[in-house]
Amino acid sequence: MSVGSALAHNGQAETVTPKFERAIPNIPGESLVTLEAVYPPGAAPVPHTHAKSAFI
Repeated sequence: MSVGSALAHNGQAETVTPKFERAIPNIPGESLVTLEAVYPPGAAPVPHTHAKSAFI
């Protein structure tokens, strides 16, 4: 995992920091991942979707 940035809804950069990643032992090929996204004041995330298989 790597730290990165992307453009938020208003064009300002968000900072994304990986916090946790582990394989799920009883589901081969699957893992649990958590990220922290920090937005500048007034910024918001860009609308997005997740795969139907994702557990959010």
